Amino acid sequence: MNHAHVLASASTLLLAGAALAAPVDYTTSFTDSESPAFADGGLDTQNTWVAHPGFSVSEAAGTGLVNHVNANGPVHTGTSADVTSELAAGNTITLTLVFNFVGEFANQNNGAWLLGLSSDSSGMPESSASTLGIATFQNTSNTNFWLSPVGFNNADKYDTGIAFDADFHTLTTTITRSETTNEFDVTVDLDGQSTSYTISNPGLWDGTDTAYAGFRFRGNQGGNIDSFSVISSGEGGGGGTITIDSTSYDSGSGFTINYTSGVGPVDVYRNATGDLDGSNFSLIATGETGGSYVDATADASTDPKAFYLLVEEGMLPVDP
Repeated sequence: MNHAHVLASASTLLLAGAALAAPVDYTTSFTDSESPAFADGGLDTQNTWVAHPGFSVSEAAGTGLVNHVNANGPVHTGTSADVTSELAAGNTITLTLVFNFVGEFANQNNGAWLLGLSSDSSGMPESSASTLGIATFQNTSNTNFWLSPVGFNNADKYDTGIAFDADFHTLTTTITRSETTNEFDVTVDLDGQSTSYTISNPGLWDGTDTAYAGFRFRGNQGGNIDSFSVISSGEGGGGGTITIDSTSYDSGSGFTINYTSGVGPVDVYRNATGDLDGSNFSLIATGETGGSYVDATADASTDPKAFYLLVEEGMLPVDP
């Protein structure tokens, strides 16, 4: 077996010239102590929130958003650009909602909290085509909290074993853009009980649709929100970098690069000279996904100084 002198470059070089998304970090309890403050009254238009008129901040010094009826939204348009970029980069988006239900009983039709990302800036429709998210509710089969994607398919419903009540509970949804086309890996947790789903949304996956973070109440009962947050991290997607996980060379199969991309599809450049001048880089593959690339034409005996750079699709291998 020959051994090619192939270099796995540091992530700083891998992203030469690339513009990275800004991390998302937004938390609010909808109170007058926020900066900027929330005032009693309708949530719509306050601090870049878009909401149906039924959503109101009724206790500016405490818990708000009470007794709305089957209303779209609210979604926070102030973080939409960052959420969109971070999602397309494959980074993990984590949304958290601290909520309760008002009343004695709420099934999925009478009361459900939805939490996730929507492509609709006017709210959060109950359609998987528009909303990538999770719902929590009381199912009709027992008196526990249940979880499911927003479509409420019976086969996807998960019994948390947590007894339904009017106390405040914490719902956390983590969403990561999968390397599988149009698919997202979604994990939902309610007070420590969790389950996972794979959810398809082509528009949010490829970035053609803008992502808006938010929540929704479904039904005619009611509930309160204590706090909402949305943050992004590099978990599951490379954190805005391209990381070389491993490399191997075999004279029969060529050179294999296993990588993790936090910037979406990558272009592969090959330099057979060992000279970092931009003219010596050749583009050999574009729009690569899947985390593995094989250059079957690699030959260590012919090009002993060859090395590769992986960059965000459309970017140059070195600064001009």
